[in-house]
Formats: sequence, structure tokens, C-alpha cells
Amino acid sequence: MGRVAKLCLTMLCLLLSSVAHGAEQPLLPERIIRDVGRILERADDDPQAAIDALSDLLERRQRSRQVQAYITQQQAALLIREQQIGQARDALRKVLAGQPADFALPLRLMLGQALLMLDDYAAGLAELEAWAETVAEPDPAGLFLLGYGYLRTDDLDRGIARLEEAIGTAEGKPRNHWIELLAYAYARADRAEDALKLMQDLLAIDPGQERWWRQLASVLLLMEEIARGTAALAVAEHVKPGTFEQRRRLARFLAHMGLPFEGGQTLAAALVDHADEASADDRLLLAEMWVLAREFDAATEALENVQAELPEDGKPSLILGQLHLHWERYEEAGAALYKATEVYGEETPAQIYYLLAITHINLEQYDDARRVLVRLEADEEYAAKGAQLERFLASREADENA
Repeated sequence: MGRVAKLCLTMLCLLLSSVAHGAEQPLLPERIIRDVGRILERADDDPQAAIDALSDLLERRQRSRQVQAYITQQQAALLIREQQIGQARDALRKVLAGQPADFALPLRLMLGQALLMLDDYAAGLAELEAWAETVAEPDPAGLFLLGYGYLRTDDLDRGIARLEEAIGTAEGKPRNHWIELLAYAYARADRAEDALKLMQDLLAIDPGQERWWRQLASVLLLMEEIARGTAALAVAEHVKPGTFEQRRRLARFLAHMGLPFEGGQTLAAALVDHADEASADDRLLLAEMWVLAREFDAATEALENVQAELPEDGKPSLILGQLHLHWERYEEAGAALYKATEVYGEETPAQIYYLLAITHINLEQYDDARRVLVRLEADEEYAAKGAQLERFLASREADENA
């Protein structure tokens, strides 16, 4: 779990900083706020001097617990930023000692984070659970840290539950690395399908992230999807695409390597970002990728849009008819296929009449089926298939009349 640990260690630092500066504070003397503000203004130039000045401010006179908590919170954030994690832990513990569970909750969250950074997972998880049980609406960032801590102790079930909770309660779009960590947890818990879905979601956001392709490959290989896993590894060597042409080429490569869903995601994102460069043929390519990926609703929408954009091209309606046949939606299949014959006219491929015959047979429209089968008699490729349908039709009618 080394890479995940490094990823989360970075996040811990960022979260601690946001807690220190973004948490709502109790009513404090204006003089204290002003003195702390002046010290922090100089923190970037001389962090250690600022840490020492905050210590002096704490010890200069007897302070109320609320004032101690406020000053310690700023000092602990600086200590952590300067990688003095042990000192931050000690300072936070000192101000929290003997206080009720609901006292200075942001500090308890910071203490839990600091303990995790020191690899003291049992103590860190205890502090974070106490924080989560006491705060009215736990910050998703804190829930994420609980999930991370449980994963570090191999408590996969509780880790996954807390990560799911963090992602579910995050306002707007959750952080990408949260989803990445949850996918990792799913994979470790033998929930490969869930891991695969999350990685696909991430790649839909940004198909240019090499590490996500490598994690996708790991999940696919775990599922013994050797060809697709190998393809994902190959893709990792080709990112990051930038121009529309590069992204379209990557999408084609993905589909060719057996990853049509990922190819569709890549092309769909490129069509949004480069709408002025995309053509109807590109949108038809997207529809074909959705068909290959068995994303039929997305394929149907794309095909209908392309047919409206290219009224002189019968291919979208042909593919749409094939999709409806696959779903056994025979009325819709017939409508799409007849639309294709209107577009192709005298150049209508025999394949369309063959599909129409199948459609009519399933609708028990036998006279219509024979009418279109006649058009197959002169076609070298479809004549035999048409004759076979004729025999099937005769057999069905005989059974119905018996």
C-alpha cells in the first residue's frame, strides 16, 4: 500500500491546513485574534519563529481553554506543515486533556490526523471516531481519513464503509483520489466489479491520467481479463493526449484493444471539449463504440442524433435497427430499418432486407416477410440466408395451421 500511503499523507497535510484556517471559531478576544494574525503573517518567512511566538503567546499568561485551543490550532497547523508532527500531537493532546468530547472538535480531528501521520493508527482512529460521533455533521474529509486509517489496519469493511460515506456526503464532485482509494479498497476486498466501475468513472473525468490506466489494468488482471488488462497497460504508455485528433486516435486504440467503453468515454469527453472540431462521422464513431460496449441507451441517443444530422446517410438507422432487434423491440426495429431503405433507395444493402424479414417474422407479418425476402434472391451473399428464412417461415405456418 506504499503508493496509496504517500498519496494520503499529502492529503493529510492539506486537510490539516484547511481545518486550521476554515473551522468556525468561538467568540474570542479581538486582541488575541490580532496578535495571532500578526504572527502568522510572518510564518512564511520564518516558520520556526512563528511557532515559537505562538508558544510564547500561550505561556505569557493564564489563558481560557477556548483561547488555548485557538492558538494551539494555528501552531499545530504550522508544526505539521514543517513536518514536526510529534510536537503537533503533543500540543493538541495537552489542550484537549480533561476536556469533554465536544470541546474544540476541529482540534480532535487534527489530533487524529497527526496520529495517522505518525502511523499510530489505533490512537488516531479512536480520536477520529470520537470526533465523528460528536460532531453534528462530520466533514467528509474526516470520514475519508477514517476510511484511510482502517485500510492501513487491514479493516477493509469499515474502511470501505467510511470511504463510501465520505464520497456520498461530499458536496458536488468528490475528490478524484478519494474514488481512487475506494477502488483500491474494493479490489483488495475481492469486489473487482465495483473497483472496475469506479476506475471507469475516473477515466471518464480525465482519460489522460496514466496512473488510473495502470490501476484499471490491475483490476482487470485481478478479474483475469488478461487481454483488456494488457490493453490498459498499453494505453498507459500513450497518454496524455491533448488535441482532438490525439484523443480520437486514443479512443480508436482503446476500442481496438478491447476497451470500447473506455474508448467511448474518451471520445465523448473529446467531443464535448472540441465540439467545433468534431464531425458527424466522429459522433457516429462514438455510437459504434457504445454499441461495442453494450451501452445501448447511450448508443441509441447517439445514433438518433447522427441520423438527424446526416439525413442522407442510412448507416445510423441500420445500426439502430440492429440494436432494436437485439432488444427484441420489433416495432422500433422495423421503423429504423425502413428509414434506412428510404435513405439508401435503390442502393439498399441486402442485409437490411434480411433484417426486415426477421423483424416481420417476429411480428407474425408473414406476407411482409416474404415481400422483402424476394429482394434477397439475386444477392450472392444473402440468397442462401433468405432461402433458409423461407423454409423457417413455411415450417412456422405449417405448425400454426396444424
